[in-house]
Amino acid sequence: MVITKNVDVLVVGGSVSGSMAAEVLAKGKLSTMLIEKEKTPRTKACSGIQFPYFEKLLGKTIPKDVLSQNQMTKTVIHIPEEEPSVETRKDMYKRTGVTWWKRMAYNIMDKQVSKMSPIKTDMSMYNFMRNTFDDWMNKEAITSGAEFHDQHELVSFVQNQDTTFTSTIKNKKDSTTLTVNSKYLIAADGPLSTIRRQMHPEHFTTDSDKKGGAMNYYFSANPNKDGIKVDEHALYQVYDANFNSDMFAWIYQKGVDRVNTKETGFPLWVVGTTFDNAQYKDHAEKFVNWACKTYNVGCEGVAKAHPSSENWALDVATLTPKDRFFFGDKNLLVVGDAAGLIDAYRGLGMDSAALSAQYAAKCILDQPNDAIACYTKKMMPITTPMGKKTSNSKHFFANNTALRFHVIDRFVLSGEGKKMVKCIGKNQKENDSDKMQLC
Repeated sequence: MVITKNVDVLVVGGSVSGSMAAEVLAKGKLSTMLIEKEKTPRTKACSGIQFPYFEKLLGKTIPKDVLSQNQMTKTVIHIPEEEPSVETRKDMYKRTGVTWWKRMAYNIMDKQVSKMSPIKTDMSMYNFMRNTFDDWMNKEAITSGAEFHDQHELVSFVQNQDTTFTSTIKNKKDSTTLTVNSKYLIAADGPLSTIRRQMHPEHFTTDSDKKGGAMNYYFSANPNKDGIKVDEHALYQVYDANFNSDMFAWIYQKGVDRVNTKETGFPLWVVGTTFDNAQYKDHAEKFVNWACKTYNVGCEGVAKAHPSSENWALDVATLTPKDRFFFGDKNLLVVGDAAGLIDAYRGLGMDSAALSAQYAAKCILDQPNDAIACYTKKMMPITTPMGKKTSNSKHFFANNTALRFHVIDRFVLSGEGKKMVKCIGKNQKENDSDKMQLC
């Protein structure tokens, strides 16, 4: 049986960017349908850590019952132990364009950094499970007037001559087919985006070895009995090229707020990482072993853990910024991870996903005849620095000696940590999301 529906906007993907876009559009009185191919609530590999200004981007307060019981107030940063060679230093000096005085400062700091590591800083962050958070976002979209369907998968779409769309959707609950006619189509379907792949298959790698992913292992453990050495309110950021190819690997506690921990009553501990090749699970297992030896977390072994993984094929590793970031064409707008907004350098993506969704939705409402131009213009200040930093990070993560140089320069000499704190504070005082920066 085929059912036909007509709406102003079809939003594909029920995660942060999709539900945010659907909520804004529905509030703007456009008939909006939001679809998600998985059954909700659903678990995602994304860890669910955000700075407090994330509420400002959302334009609403996150309810306490959506947040994890345990909240983060500090970070603990591990720096690689391997000291850079003279050749590595020269290459990094040239690449980063550092001044002669910073070279001298680095040489002095490098001798002292071992005494500092791990580096501890105060940093307040929101902590939540993605299944709980995304489900709340979907319900917020529904409350605003959007029509939501989970277990509905986009099979194909056609852009008609009048720039409208005809989309074929499979209802996985009863195998019926839904035909949706819409004026606009928003792709919020993640780094494996069906919509973007149909438009630009060349943006996606066909080499299975280059298909990276994220991996989280969840361990339910008694911190007193099991001797876990992790500060329950700290996010542990471990920079090691053996564990992560783009950012840091992580360890922290969620609290007793996941279905499979309620029976034990013990907190849930997260040990996870990402890697840009098909062996990302192998790298994650190596990190679990390190976490066990260093902090006594994850010693139960991965076989007894509750795993959550997510892979991607969008070739962010080799695409130039020009091709990596794709915002759509005519009345089709691409947001969030589907647009290439996976920001490995910062280790964050939900804020850029929410912001891109708001921009896309507002441009449809404010400039309906040229929404794509409006949206692209708004996104340029975000993607230009993101693309540059991501391109440079590949050199920094080539090995641990280069990575040690990068981390010392980034957090100690260049003062990015202080700049981040200042940025967060400024965003907290800002009520206009258009004026916010991604910290």
